[in-house]
Amino acid sequence: MDIQHLQKFVTLGQVVKHKTKAKRRSVPDRLSSLLYMKKKRCLYGGRFDGVVLMWKRKADISQDERPSSRFSGHKGEVTRLCCDWEENLLFSASADRTIKVWDPWVGNDRRACVQTLAGHGGTVTGIEYADNFLFSSSTDCSVIIWSKETGRDFLLYPWYVKAQKFDNAGCWVNTIAFSPNTMNGLGTLYAGDAKGRIFAYKPHAIGGGKVEWIQGEHPARVMEHGVSRLLAVSQENLLILLGYDYTMRTFDSQTMDQVLCLENPNRCRYLHVGWNGEKQEVVLLDDKGELSVVNLVLEHTVKTMDLLSNIVVSSDLSFVEGNDEILVAKEDSIDSYYVVRNLQYQDFQGHEGPVVAIKVWSRTSTSEEKIITAGLDNTVRVWDATDMIC
Repeated sequence: MDIQHLQKFVTLGQVVKHKTKAKRRSVPDRLSSLLYMKKKRCLYGGRFDGVVLMWKRKADISQDERPSSRFSGHKGEVTRLCCDWEENLLFSASADRTIKVWDPWVGNDRRACVQTLAGHGGTVTGIEYADNFLFSSSTDCSVIIWSKETGRDFLLYPWYVKAQKFDNAGCWVNTIAFSPNTMNGLGTLYAGDAKGRIFAYKPHAIGGGKVEWIQGEHPARVMEHGVSRLLAVSQENLLILLGYDYTMRTFDSQTMDQVLCLENPNRCRYLHVGWNGEKQEVVLLDDKGELSVVNLVLEHTVKTMDLLSNIVVSSDLSFVEGNDEILVAKEDSIDSYYVVRNLQYQDFQGHEGPVVAIKVWSRTSTSEEKIITAGLDNTVRVWDATDMIC
């Protein structure tokens, strides 16, 4: 397995103009959240200054599309992004205590914001959309469930209202994740707080097509130093947790029994997590900029890549279709990486000293290729590119 750099989406200069190229970016310009919308094949990035940016590859832009590329309105950091795949709506959570609903395809940046949800008394730390509900968590120690208001079927956009609010016993709710239930169409909402506890909220039908959410009686304390990020994998009945104790842990979502605990060898916190269901792999990004691929079947790390420069605490990662393309938000860009699998390597002996130069020679008329190598053994060798015979 190898991880190769594919493409860079530069944010520098699109919104902020600097006097000199050497000038370092200020904090408000940095990216703080990331989301890839698969249905529309577009990428969204939220920034510290409250601006949301959008990118599309040229090959993915159709002639009749006039998408907006910049959404302004938040007065604080954009902490999380999610979307409604059916309505093609984008939701952004912010440190300004609000959630905004956007229509990126209206073609007018000023009309892109279709609703602002105010109900939290602190930074909105997480948002999830599922089953026609919008879920949010906050540093005001609460979880809010928003539902679509009835009687507005003829409106262009759905209108969200506060359906229920749960207080979390005086502790910040750092993260939420929704796990759909494919059996009955409903699912479970999970929330992780600063005390290392996991709360579960389950829906119950109360008649008339309405649903009431019930909080579990006894939250499970699974971490000593708090949960920083939570990911639900419904197909495997797994909860993947990142903690402030430098670990990644997986739990059975039904029994809350721990399945795996992986401590970061870099002795720093894992910031973000992604899941590749086809390969049973967890992708992790830590505070030092190292990207790790962990196979849950083998229960160990199968590949790491040091991304090094300008990874910041607020960076994020997302996936493109197939889950083998990974998007990582850095300080001044979004970089695309591709996981290359089934690579085979073979050693060829010949030089008696270090190889200092390699050159590929090809002849177009015959498709013949040769590899020329030079070594410190004072020899130059010509190899057949097909069977590597000198």
